[in-house]
Amino acid sequence: MKKSILVLLVLTLIFSLTACAKLPEKEISDNGNTENENTNVTIANPVTELTEDEFINIYGAYYLPEGSENPTFSQIKVEGEDEQIAEIDFTRFDNEYCFRYFKGEEQDISGLFYDIYDVNKQAKTDLEDGTCQIKIVKDNDKNVGTATWYDEINKINYAIIMEEGATEDLLISTFNQYYGYYCRTFSCGTPD
Repeated sequence: MKKSILVLLVLTLIFSLTACAKLPEKEISDNGNTENENTNVTIANPVTELTEDEFINIYGAYYLPEGSENPTFSQIKVEGEDEQIAEIDFTRFDNEYCFRYFKGEEQDISGLFYDIYDVNKQAKTDLEDGTCQIKIVKDNDKNVGTATWYDEINKINYAIIMEEGATEDLLISTFNQYYGYYCRTFSCGTPD
């Protein structure tokens, strides 16, 4: 099961990275699948955009850190799972972020799978028990990074992703906001 989730996340990353590349013309069929006019291959899009109301109906209330604006909502289909990855993209202090969460076994849902990271460490924050994994890598001229953590009590994976301009300070600042909110709401931490 973990392998299929990993494969799905890798495919999602590949699709997101190729979004800027010049590809042959494609048509969207009535069922939301992408069809390439040069082949007969059809690939189902694992990402579904949602309105704010749809997101709230599926996932309940959501939180955006102080200074956030322009949120967009979506979910990523995880093959073989009842739960889907919830995703909110937003701008905070002129930086673009992606926040994801997924209920299930502990795993990396960031979609970043580099062989080597320039920064790869556990970061203790100013919150009482707030610890996250910070990973940052230089990809061409961009600093790409993520802060990930797992709520062992509620079995929820979290990830904050920056596709450019990532720094430890920005990731930890945003993590502090999210961790503080979600732990107050769901009492996360390490089970006794």
